[in-house]
Amino acid sequence: MTIPGSAISHSPGFIHHDVPVGSVVAFAGDTTKNMLESSGWMVCDGRALNVAQYPFLFAAIGYRFGGSDGQFHIPLSDVGTRSAVEDSTEMGAAESRPANITLTQLIKFV
Repeated sequence: MTIPGSAISHSPGFIHHDVPVGSVVAFAGDTTKNMLESSGWMVCDGRALNVAQYPFLFAAIGYRFGGSDGQFHIPLSDVGTRSAVEDSTEMGAAESRPANITLTQLIKFV
């Protein structure tokens, strides 16, 4: 299903966007590896990747986060349990908002 007026479509379990390879986003959903990676996203966990296996991602980020000789690293997620929105009294009573949302950073690789 495509959401009218946007490039967003929804398939079971995940939302797909036409975003550039190398884009990093905050994500509060299920980070099950198989679901994410089959959708072209992976968790920013600092792992080393093979240049030949991920050529588009390497073209976007290169050795910016470390690596050499055909291996490069993706960034480490650094959002922890911080909120993606400002904590403001204008947004409603604090007791009506979740006290803690775990966010994970994802990177687009295809």
